[in-house]
Amino acid sequence: MSNKMLAIIILIVLVGGALFASFQFKGSKNNDYNDLFSFNRIADGDEVTITLQPQSYSNGKFNVEFSINTHSVELSQFNLKEIVTLEYDGKSFKPFSAPELSGHHSSGIFTFEVDKKPLNYEFKVEGFKILV
Repeated sequence: MSNKMLAIIILIVLVGGALFASFQFKGSKNNDYNDLFSFNRIADGDEVTITLQPQSYSNGKFNVEFSINTHSVELSQFNLKEIVTLEYDGKSFKPFSAPELSGHHSSGIFTFEVDKKPLNYEFKVEGFKILV
């Protein structure tokens, strides 16, 4: 990615961050679980990168692999069961199980209990405050 494009992306994120007290990450796909969802937030030098990759669906359980990386935010203050939402067919689901976050780098698998295999779905990750 060119420096000019990176500067434009950072500027857009900073301007958006100045308008809102909290930031919401969103990603949606119509996929077969091979796609990767990547969310980036950059504000005031703080960067949080979240990657979600659907892994499997079986017996009403939808497993999603995640990684969260930052160099400035302590992740233990966030609970994945509260900040992550899966939406599809007009319904919202919070993770049934999720590991606790710690430090500045965390990864693992969280599980949603759903009524059918999600096809057109959206992830939302909320709760990362912008530090001014």
